[in-house]
Amino acid sequence: MFGIEIIAIQEHRFYHPDYNLKYHEAGSYQLVTSSASKNSVNATVGGIGFLLSQKASDNLLHIESVTPRILILELEGNPKTTVICVHRPHNSSTEEDIEDFYESLRETVEQVPPHNFLVIAGDLNSKLGSDAVKNTFDSTTNRNGEMLLDF
Repeated sequence: MFGIEIIAIQEHRFYHPDYNLKYHEAGSYQLVTSSASKNSVNATVGGIGFLLSQKASDNLLHIESVTPRILILELEGNPKTTVICVHRPHNSSTEEDIEDFYESLRETVEQVPPHNFLVIAGDLNSKLGSDAVKNTFDSTTNRNGEMLLDF
C-alpha cells in the first residue's frame, strides 16, 4: 500500500472491553487496536490503534496500551524505533483531563531509551497559529496548541 509501513489511527470505535489490545487481519496488514469506550448514551467513542504492514509486524518487538489515549510500539532496527499513537482530549475538555494526558505522555516519552528513533503520531486536537510556528493554516494558537508547545 504505497510503501506505508505504519499508520497511527484515532477514533476507530472498535469496542472490546475484555481485551486490552485486539489484533485484526486487514488484507496483508495487521490492525492492532486499544478498545474504544462507551459514553453516557452508550455510544462507542474513541479508540486508538496501529495499522502495520507485514514488514512492520515482522519487526514488532513490543506494543502496549498506556492509557485509552496513548498506545506505544517498539520496532527492531538500528536504532530501534518507538512510535507513540496519541489522541489528545479536545479543547473543550477539562483542564484535569488535559493535564492527565500530558503527564502520561511525558512519562511515556521519558521511558523511551534515548538512542531510539522516536515518533509521536496522532490527533493532538491543537491549533498552532502563525504567532507560534511557520507554515500553518491557523491564524491563532488555541489552548491545546499552547499546551502542545509547552510539551
